[in-house]
Amino acid sequence: MIVLGLDLSQRSTGWAVIDRTARPAFGQLDYPSWGNDEPVWLSEFHQWLALTIQMHNVTHVYYEQTFIPTWKRGTKVEAFATRYAQLALVAVTQMTAYESGADVYVANISDWRNRFIGTNRSPPSYKGDHSTRWFKRRAIMAANLLGWFTSSDNEAEALGVAHYGMCCIDRRYTEQTAAHTARMQRTFAEEMRGER
Repeated sequence: MIVLGLDLSQRSTGWAVIDRTARPAFGQLDYPSWGNDEPVWLSEFHQWLALTIQMHNVTHVYYEQTFIPTWKRGTKVEAFATRYAQLALVAVTQMTAYESGADVYVANISDWRNRFIGTNRSPPSYKGDHSTRWFKRRAIMAANLLGWFTSSDNEAEALGVAHYGMCCIDRRYTEQTAAHTARMQRTFAEEMRGER
């Protein structure tokens, strides 16, 4: 079983491929001019995804649940441009996985964060963008603690999604990485108690 984890974004999509050996391949796919050439970038993403699934013999694709903000500066705003980009990427992901013979799943944000970084809650003093940045830093820290060294939050979050996917489908992998999960949960609890 080989999992491809995706952190979909209209600017920089993080990706990670993990198997039972827990020695992942990962990277980031950038779109230089999204907003002007959607058909071009969606086509390139489709081709890249199909090739990646084939090259790594991916059996399962997990992508992070999309989060579409509808509030901006206290006013309810339907962010159509963001919604369109995210949903287009989701549709291409599902279609490409199906065509490639891989199973495709949505990774709930709270679930993969709990498994990978030890919590789905940021500290109470962190709100809005500060909370988002805190989670991104924690994902990088969690990846580095596993020896998957990266400074990109897109790669780190894709690693978290792929890690979670492997835990969903492979009990042996879950057992191999249980100590990491426990360590991350313990670290967060100590920070909340002011012991770190």
